[in-house]
Amino acid sequence: MSTYLLNICIGALVSTQGFAQTLPSDQPSDQEPIRETNKQYIELLTENYNSDINQTYWSNFNGGGLTWSNHGDDWDWERNQNLNKPLIFGLANLTADGGLRTPHWHDNADEYTIILQGQARVSVTKVPRVTNIDFSEGDYRSKDRKIASIPGTMRDTETFILNPGDAFYIPRGYSHFFESVDPDQYLYALAAFDTIDLSTFDAPQVMANFNPSIMARTFNIANASAYEDLGLYNGSRTVIDSPHPDFTNNPDDVTPDETEHKITGLFDTETMQPHPRDNGTTTSTNPQNQVDNFFVAYTEVAPGSWIEPYWVDNGDEYTYVLESSPSNVTMSIADQKRDESSDSTEFELKSGLMTLCTQGYTCTIQNDSNETLKLVRFYNTEKPSITQLYDSIVGLNKDSLATMFYTDIEGIDQFLENTGL
Repeated sequence: MSTYLLNICIGALVSTQGFAQTLPSDQPSDQEPIRETNKQYIELLTENYNSDINQTYWSNFNGGGLTWSNHGDDWDWERNQNLNKPLIFGLANLTADGGLRTPHWHDNADEYTIILQGQARVSVTKVPRVTNIDFSEGDYRSKDRKIASIPGTMRDTETFILNPGDAFYIPRGYSHFFESVDPDQYLYALAAFDTIDLSTFDAPQVMANFNPSIMARTFNIANASAYEDLGLYNGSRTVIDSPHPDFTNNPDDVTPDETEHKITGLFDTETMQPHPRDNGTTTSTNPQNQVDNFFVAYTEVAPGSWIEPYWVDNGDEYTYVLESSPSNVTMSIADQKRDESSDSTEFELKSGLMTLCTQGYTCTIQNDSNETLKLVRFYNTEKPSITQLYDSIVGLNKDSLATMFYTDIEGIDQFLENTGL
């Protein structure tokens, strides 16, 4: 039963030990938030096979907080050793205009982050490229290509604005950060990582671990003493920072050129496709949603409609409930055992819930409420393949169906007549 469980992994936040709860007294503090709210963060809930909701791990920082959900020790490594990597999820809340997720990078995971609320300015180290390559003919001078950046290829930074439904994709090792630039709303960002044990390096702490003379030489400062006289913060990790006292919001401070890491329009209903059997379900499958190790889809289920029983052939499906009615919305997952103890589990889908449909397990979602159900579905494969139970059964010949169900042809004829075939 642990297959269905998305546990909390307290140690998944960072590779270093401990978390900074407050900054030193001479640093900015968010004890008096710029904006008032009666909601500190969106709960990232987890659901297990027994339909018990587990309390998630919440870490509070000076400029907001992080909530984390993970498989933890319940990931079945023996069963899944030849399958795709599991995903872990973090929900970031930046509570002030100008709040910053400290510049950082991950050495063991790619990152796919969706903006759920507010507006974010994101900066990422650019992909190393050569432009205007001379291929001797001249017809290809306008093309460019990715290159190895050894030794020391200059790497600029691209900066862009994201709104709800936009996302960014960060390959492992690429330095990046994001900040809140909406003066009226907190920033909520949902991040997925393709690892079970996330490792993170924050730039200020990396710099603090070097001898000041090395940092002075790195940044062309006269000497170690001059570098130390700058008074740059070199304490423990801060993770999410409040804005500095002189912060002035300038959302137009972006790079106008290409933005290779930016993904737009995940929630764009104009690009959504209906289910072939017209069951009131539509899904956005924008090609941008397919990146290395990930695929992300946005699905809406109309009132009274459902997602019919299905399984994922080649990966796991993690579903974040973006919006749901408080009641009458359920998910069912069928057990894999083939004996008298076999059963299916049914639980309510609530806004903020994260669920897992493990590869090969049959799942279904029913929206019996009067509100549209909105889901963000993550897959730990870039080309997910889904089989629907209906298609797998009705395509069989009558003899096979009669044998499988221990009945006669007349019974199968009645069954197929009811299916509309």
